[in-house]
Amino acid sequence: MIETVNELFSNDAVYTQIPSHELLRLMALLKKSYHFAKRFNGDRDLRSRLFREGFMKQPPNLLKQESGSAAVYISILLRMYHDTGAERTASRPQTEAALIPLCVDIITSYIQLDEETQQRNIVTWRPVVVDVLEGYATFPEAEFSAHVETFAPLVVDLMGREMGVELQKAVQGLVQRVFEVKLGLPPRLEPLPTPTSPRASVFAPRRGSRGR
Repeated sequence: MIETVNELFSNDAVYTQIPSHELLRLMALLKKSYHFAKRFNGDRDLRSRLFREGFMKQPPNLLKQESGSAAVYISILLRMYHDTGAERTASRPQTEAALIPLCVDIITSYIQLDEETQQRNIVTWRPVVVDVLEGYATFPEAEFSAHVETFAPLVVDLMGREMGVELQKAVQGLVQRVFEVKLGLPPRLEPLPTPTSPRASVFAPRRGSRGR
């Protein structure tokens, strides 16, 4: 179902014909799918019991459902949010109210992933986090400013992790926008430089440094 929804709403003709209130109802179903999968994936006892009882050949997980639901949800709501059509503009407050909490939940959950034991989850979720950061960075100034206090601490936490090039670029772009909106820094005329460090962790120990 998730892939079908994504394919349908990648079609401009389908997207433009569906009223905003119906799209938001559909997004609520995707959100339920996301939360169901997240709860299931977080219940290690249940997953282990299903495996031990022979229901599954390996410990089950719904990572694809969890990440897929979130990715499609974010993609469609961001499209609605930035749509300048009259109906989409009128429903922007409802779209924003649906969008921001899940964005925060996605980044928070990503930060909590263990870099030693959950690399598969990290690789799966990283593109979704990039979409969230890039989408938020393009909010109109007033709406962007309203959520800076929510997103800024999350971005600081991301800086302490292995990010990879795409995530680091998204973090750089968001920090640049914060400087522009909150500190009056003029917008950059040239694109941000591409990060060169594959680890891309701002707070990684420097070569030769020693922990205390």
